Amino acid sequence: MKELSAEYYQGLTILGGEPFEPSNQREIIKLIRNMKKKLPEKDIWIYTGFTYEKDLLPGERRYIECTDEILDHTDILVDGKFVEELRNISLNFRGSENQRIIDMKKTRKTGEIILSPLNI
Repeated sequence: MKELSAEYYQGLTILGGEPFEPSNQREIIKLIRNMKKKLPEKDIWIYTGFTYEKDLLPGERRYIECTDEILDHTDILVDGKFVEELRNISLNFRGSENQRIIDMKKTRKTGEIILSPLNI
């Protein structure tokens, strides 16, 4: 956490393996809790090959006891598998056209998927 506290870091990005595999979620939530306790002003981005509404909501296949807490602390979720046929190097912060940059704070507040302006 000491390194992350430097002012030139905006926050933490969590990516593969796969953050939302159940066994990984149980460890990631520990990291997130620690970071938010010590550095609450830093943001969190998570990249996942899973899709928010098909995999990460209650009753879906990757939802476990700590998924909501992870998502509630996430500022940006980049979801969807990288698809080589949809590869586009001109996209911001993602590699293929099917992937979305979701504003998780707004999405969690409204209950509807709100894409980040970075999604352009």
